[in-house]
Amino acid sequence: MWGVAMCALTVSSSRVPASVPASVPASVAVSADSADPFVRYTTPGQCEQAAYRLRRTYWRDKRRDTVVYAPATDSVPAPVVEVIRQCASHFSVESVKTRELLDLAQLYIWSNQDDLAQKAMDRLQKVDAKLSVTDRGWKIYLYTKTLLNAFPTRMATGRTYLARLDAMGAPASTWRLFAHNEFSGYASSLDDTTMAESEARAGLAASKEMSADDRADWVYNILSAYQCLLTPIERTRGSPRALAVLDTALTDLLPSRPAGSREAAVLRGNIEEERAMPKALFTGGLKNVHATVWFGANGDTIRPKPGVTTLLVAASASCGGNCYPMYATIRRLHETYGSKLDIIMLTTTAGYFRSQPIPSPKIEADSVGHYWLTYLKLPVTGVVETTDFTHLDDGRRLNAETRNQREYFQVRPALLLDGNGVIRWMGRPDPNSEAIWNHVIRETLDRNS
Repeated sequence: MWGVAMCALTVSSSRVPASVPASVPASVAVSADSADPFVRYTTPGQCEQAAYRLRRTYWRDKRRDTVVYAPATDSVPAPVVEVIRQCASHFSVESVKTRELLDLAQLYIWSNQDDLAQKAMDRLQKVDAKLSVTDRGWKIYLYTKTLLNAFPTRMATGRTYLARLDAMGAPASTWRLFAHNEFSGYASSLDDTTMAESEARAGLAASKEMSADDRADWVYNILSAYQCLLTPIERTRGSPRALAVLDTALTDLLPSRPAGSREAAVLRGNIEEERAMPKALFTGGLKNVHATVWFGANGDTIRPKPGVTTLLVAASASCGGNCYPMYATIRRLHETYGSKLDIIMLTTTAGYFRSQPIPSPKIEADSVGHYWLTYLKLPVTGVVETTDFTHLDDGRRLNAETRNQREYFQVRPALLLDGNGVIRWMGRPDPNSEAIWNHVIRETLDRNS
């Protein structure tokens, strides 16, 4: 339900309404005298799912221009908290079944009722005392992850539970690895390299206590811990330290795979691909973005511009609430760097817009430009590239690869280019990686100056 950046690389009308509905969605705006919308809910887990939907609905329908932050500094909107508490009031720590206590604790965290969450966890650990350490460790890991990814992050409480997990020793070693990887990935997202490396080392220490079978099952989680030893910049610059860490990872992890097996070859290939990534990262040169239609370019359609740091974002106009965190980050980057950073959003025609078929690429492109620049008011230049396509025998549309996709985007959602067109960073610009984007943008601007 919540996610932290981990270290592993891994319309019937052609227009969108120009204004946001004035009313709050009925699912969020529940007044005291309204009929209880949760009367049929029987488990706290259903309330958790509702909480996630309500938060997304709030950003989508009520506050499209509201900034969204990473968990450390974000919060659940007050109207959503109010409704979640109404749902949570159907349950109590004393009345729910044991198997529902973890969900209830997570629900209380969502609704900013941390004292009740603590009571739920205290009861859970008491009734689970007879379970194996492995089973108890799994539940503590899940709750630790919840605390780490709450809005805002409950770091102090999360560390308390992480310490309990570490105290369980070898029987909980797998979940200790998972938890420390979560903390390391979280620290990396904040560009806190000291914490990221410390947590990664703790995760690797736990992995040494895992059984051979568990190490084989979770080999890529262990590899993630090795990757978390390195800063993102080290990993993408191919530093000697990065190569040494990857060599150590290969030596440590390859014995978990049968010699000569396909599994061993895949593992080796993943690590070798990581080693080779800097070579791919620094290829490039100034290749002009190809566009059928431009929006907001003001006649300046030679992009990327020589000497200008450019952020190219591959986006889909069909992406709504799920992309609002990315839109918020793009706005903040523009506010910080202004004309020093040229932000270009690119998309391709797909034959539909907002899940509705569109009769022509021109109408679809107009809809995209209106959505990005007029409705969302994004401070970007918009690029729409017409997609060639054929139809399969069953009628499905088969899109051909476009020029921008071929020259700039394979699997990465966004690229940062320096003034010479060299790729300096790849990833998704969202709140969970915003600190790293700022780091790399500043570094690139300094390089250009």
